[in-house]
Amino acid sequence: MNEGLRKRISTAIVLGVIFLSIVLLLPPVATLVLLTLLVLAGAWEWSAFLRLRSISLRSLYVALVAVTMALAFKPAGCTPAPEGTEAASLQVQ
Repeated sequence: MNEGLRKRISTAIVLGVIFLSIVLLLPPVATLVLLTLLVLAGAWEWSAFLRLRSISLRSLYVALVAVTMALAFKPAGCTPAPEGTEAASLQVQ
């Protein structure tokens, strides 16, 4: 096995263990915050692939990704229950 491939595999294993630890061990809010920060850091790196040279354009791209994530986010339990079901008559306090 070539050295570059060995480094990629070992990096993937370490990152996989870290990711699973984040998802399985942290509270949901901490998981959400940490994964959001990782996605936004990735957006910053991807903005370089888009050949956005100025920091303001790269920041605008990251802000666009953040707004898109916020609009797509829907907390669990926020879907209204269908009418006529028992859950529809329950009130959340």
